[in-house]
Amino acid sequence: MSVLREIKQRKVFHVAALYAVVAWLLIEVITTVEEPLGLPAWADTLVIVLLAIGFPVALVLSWAFDVTPEGIKSARKIRPDGTSSQSPIAIFIYISQGLVLLAVAFLLVDQYFLDPGVQKPSQSATTSVVRYNYRLQESQALVPARGVSIAISPDGARIGYIGLSETGTQILIRERDQLQSIPLAGSEGAMHPFFAPDGRGIGFITEDRQLKMVSRIGDPPLTIVDKEVYRVGGTWGDDGYVYYSSATGLMRKPATGGGVSEPVTFAEPEGTVVIYHGWPDVLPNGKGALFTIIRDHLADEIAVVDFSTGDVRVLAEGELGRYSESGHLVYVREDGGIMAVPFDQDRLLTSGPEVRLSDQLTYGFWRDLALSRTGTMLYTISKAVWEVVWVERNGAWTPVDPDNPIRGIRYATLSPDDTRLAVNTRPNPSKDDGHIWIKKLPHGPLAQLTFEGAVNMRPTWSPDSDSVIFISDRGENRDVWMKRFDGTLEAEVLLDDPAVIDEAFYSSSGEWLVFRRGKEDGNRDIYATRLGLDVAPMPLVASKFDEVAPALSPDSRWLAYVSNRNGQANVYVRPFPEADSETLVSENGGTEPVWSRNRPELYYRNSAGEMVVVPVLPGPGFEAGPEQVLFSATEYRSDFYHAAYDVTADDQRFVMIRMSESGSLDEELIVVENWFEELKRLAPSN
Repeated sequence: MSVLREIKQRKVFHVAALYAVVAWLLIEVITTVEEPLGLPAWADTLVIVLLAIGFPVALVLSWAFDVTPEGIKSARKIRPDGTSSQSPIAIFIYISQGLVLLAVAFLLVDQYFLDPGVQKPSQSATTSVVRYNYRLQESQALVPARGVSIAISPDGARIGYIGLSETGTQILIRERDQLQSIPLAGSEGAMHPFFAPDGRGIGFITEDRQLKMVSRIGDPPLTIVDKEVYRVGGTWGDDGYVYYSSATGLMRKPATGGGVSEPVTFAEPEGTVVIYHGWPDVLPNGKGALFTIIRDHLADEIAVVDFSTGDVRVLAEGELGRYSESGHLVYVREDGGIMAVPFDQDRLLTSGPEVRLSDQLTYGFWRDLALSRTGTMLYTISKAVWEVVWVERNGAWTPVDPDNPIRGIRYATLSPDDTRLAVNTRPNPSKDDGHIWIKKLPHGPLAQLTFEGAVNMRPTWSPDSDSVIFISDRGENRDVWMKRFDGTLEAEVLLDDPAVIDEAFYSSSGEWLVFRRGKEDGNRDIYATRLGLDVAPMPLVASKFDEVAPALSPDSRWLAYVSNRNGQANVYVRPFPEADSETLVSENGGTEPVWSRNRPELYYRNSAGEMVVVPVLPGPGFEAGPEQVLFSATEYRSDFYHAAYDVTADDQRFVMIRMSESGSLDEELIVVENWFEELKRLAPSN
């Protein structure tokens, strides 16, 4: 007997044809029901692999065995005429052919007759990139905050963001399939939210530098780290640890709250340049973490730390480095561009050129970018215009110059005679690096005063209104410089200090130069000196905490400043220059103190973002009267480190920086679905 005849007799051809038909039928069925049943994307691949493995097994079994009326027997024991023409296997073949015809009919009806007005989505349509604006109700709107204000769960099912509360801000949770957001209990004053790996818990940092975790949304928050957290982001790793930033670098601690904090990286100063490590993002494979090397007033860099060795490798220039499950490093450039580059999380290396994906993120302190592991990206577009305006004591506002709006401003200060305005532009590499400009009031042109250096910031005026004092890095580090307002003379250095200086101003008599050093040894301190008289600066407020935003009363008796010594920013006042006492002015939080020029009053912002004033009571010592709220200042720029507003000589108007034309804090929340497809197309991974 020939081999071909033996194969035919043993029904091998029949079984092969039958197997192919049934396999095709199964593949069609699984493809059809995969999306309606919510099966994972790999379900059809698994079926194909199993069918491919089963094909040779079926052929071998068909050669060795046959189905007869007496049951399954070895094929060698069956005579050539031993099988009836209507054997069970033949009947099975007829039934299978009928099933195939039914399946074909079903597919034809489903394609052409069921719901003919609806076009069936193709496979390519289900994976196309979709962008849309995620609208939130005004009462539940996203509000801008320093750093990151949004987060998305790893499965993309919910988002967390910073919204308004009755006393300030809080975290709101929005399920993607719901129309309302719900407040997260115990999250008042929170910032930098981040989800747990399972998406059911969430962590955040508070204004008083605590790290808190909620293991399940709805449970009360648990304080994991108390008052040593830097407010530059956090992350919850698959390893059960929460990672955060501290004065020494990145730290980690069990998310359950037990144990002690462990160092992950060490942030050491580079000469006079202060270094922070922030915005951590633990890689899914647990081998390391992405983070941002933050350099004070210099370009930030994305780096990765190897957990096994502690080695740190710089990957790119930018901030907010995030790992995408598509195999990419995604980050933000200083000019607001979203960048991507292929990244191997096993080798901790990038490969291939970086690609710019978007130019839409607003530059400045608000950088909102969040990725899910399922291919959804969130980012925000700020409506801020940063326009200089006049604000009355009752809160009414008008542009400083309606015909020539002054926009893109970071700081604004009035000359003592109220005839000129000095402003500090916000650094933007596409336009300028941050410079001082002068405007003659009320309708004069805006003239640029500084041209040298990468940093020129925080202008103040000389007592005679003829010159502007400012901070510049045109020397070896940031020092105090002065230049005539009309630019007729070259700038001169007033104070060349070994340390970095971030604020400076003259006393009203011109005798004292009060200044604040930048961050060194984990703190910022306030000093004063009499130029040409004092050999060394006199420390006014120097401690292990941050003391910032100094302001001297017009009679030079009292020094107001902000300190975070109690875990919350508050306004304090002490005698100047020698201090034997200190008074807490803002009991529940306060920043940006500014003295009235002609009244015994002190202005500042309270923790609710309101502009307030306290009277200074007469007497030998300092005593403040009750706080009086003037107006809500939440729609105007604020700054923990330096006052972002000024007051006119008659105390009737404030010069402030309004963040948007409408006054609304609402930002546009952009959602990008199936984002992996765009990454694979624009930045193919190896």
